[in-house]
Amino acid sequence: MLRTIADGWFIVNGGRHMNIAVDRSVWLPLPEDFNPDTTEFFDGMWHDGNGVVLAFNSIGFDRFLYPLLSDELEVRNYYRDLFAPDDIGLVECNVLEENGERFVKAIGKHTTDEGCSSYLGTLAIPLSDRSFVFSLHARELGLTGYRAATILDKLIREGHSIELDPVTRQIRGWAQDPYFPDYQGPCLRNLSEDEKFDHLFPEHPLTKVRFRINEIVDFVLS
Repeated sequence: MLRTIADGWFIVNGGRHMNIAVDRSVWLPLPEDFNPDTTEFFDGMWHDGNGVVLAFNSIGFDRFLYPLLSDELEVRNYYRDLFAPDDIGLVECNVLEENGERFVKAIGKHTTDEGCSSYLGTLAIPLSDRSFVFSLHARELGLTGYRAATILDKLIREGHSIELDPVTRQIRGWAQDPYFPDYQGPCLRNLSEDEKFDHLFPEHPLTKVRFRINEIVDFVLS
């Protein structure tokens, strides 16, 4: 059975009812001064008190994503193309499966001209008659770029070869699409954003988004 975390009831999977309830121990009501122009686009919005905002939408049949679910490569292409016009780069994208239903978990990154990065996580549940979408967002506060600088320094100290591209003057292999190394697009994922480094940066927004989206996956698919 699928579970989601927004208020109300929906009928899915051959007419079976499922309860839709927010995990109140994690997700709190938004503060009264939160931008109302943002909240009107979603069925519900909450925050976790630690810098992550969650939005939920129940939409109709997703005629773009649903037909792609059997091909993870095409799903990754879809999200890359979906993110790029907003200058968002793909950090990761995977198709999950539970009880015969497929879901998509994706994370993107946007970096401002000032070097401040924010991360968008999405869990899309495209069913045969409707879709549910959970969107998470967190951004860097205070010191920016610390994670990348720390991991780059770590790799250098461990003896990894660091070469500059003679044309771009960027470190070769440092920032690239996680699935298509030759892709040139906005806000490319860098090596420091690998999940294996999350435990070193518990307060980094990417770590927070990854933790919460994995938590939602466990909750929804349990």
